[in-house]
Amino acid sequence: MATLKTPALWSSFFPVHKHLHTYYLFMCDCNAIVITWSLLGVVCSKRLLRESNHYLHPDLVNEPVKRYPLVLIWIISAVSGFSLANQYLPASIEEDSVNKPWRPIPSGRVSATSAARLRWIISLSGLVFSLYAGGQYEFILQIAAVYWYNDLDGSKGWFIRNILNAIGLTSWLFGCINVAGGTGLRYTKTELSSAGILILAVTTTMSIQDFRDLEGDRASGRRTLPILLGETPARIVTSVLLLAWSFGIAMASKKSLIFTVMLELMGAALAAWLVLKRSKKADKAALQLWYVWFAGFSMVAVGA
Repeated sequence: MATLKTPALWSSFFPVHKHLHTYYLFMCDCNAIVITWSLLGVVCSKRLLRESNHYLHPDLVNEPVKRYPLVLIWIISAVSGFSLANQYLPASIEEDSVNKPWRPIPSGRVSATSAARLRWIISLSGLVFSLYAGGQYEFILQIAAVYWYNDLDGSKGWFIRNILNAIGLTSWLFGCINVAGGTGLRYTKTELSSAGILILAVTTTMSIQDFRDLEGDRASGRRTLPILLGETPARIVTSVLLLAWSFGIAMASKKSLIFTVMLELMGAALAAWLVLKRSKKADKAALQLWYVWFAGFSMVAVGA
């Protein structure tokens, strides 16, 4: 009687499954960024197109939704390059061995050399893609920020680390907006001012990511805000800055009262969470909540 060779069939697909799982482990910490930034790009670009082209080209307002797959490819390429660059250098491996031993390199799933090759393959492919889809200048800017952050040790000092994070995150957002809007999108001085506000807001609040990684940051020699000031003062400073930005942008915005009050409540809740909830699990959640806060802040600052 013939026997089914299911194990042999499965084994032929297993290498692909294994590689996909390894890629997922490189990227999984950034899932919230990919989803949030891509959707923000569509929403904000619709508003910009509505304001600048509605009366001349009404069909352009629906273009961002149609271009969402392009936005998703763009942001995945950008974020993948950062994630890989942030994990294969010696200091990063040492930090991950303490904070995230399940990641592909410290767990032995893949070598640092292979990760480095994949980083540049994805980054260069993403740059070529951006020449077709849009957002090429934003893509180049984020590549430069990622290179400075990782390869030139920009992540060692807390201030330059936060600035580079801010440039990277803001360029990702505006890249998504650019790709979603297509050729009909034109930036004005207002959008450029909004980009400056976002960079300042991220620079002054991005220390929220450092509380979950205290042990690894100490091991790798990083000088983050919690290490420089102490954990409790750093939590208080970051919380005050979150409140200041939330209420400040809400008062300066012309958005509806309900929308601005929601942003203020988000900022207040996140600030309280950061001060009152002190555990590794809570600090991981705080960063995810910060992404939600950033989405609300961006929609007020850039528009929706």
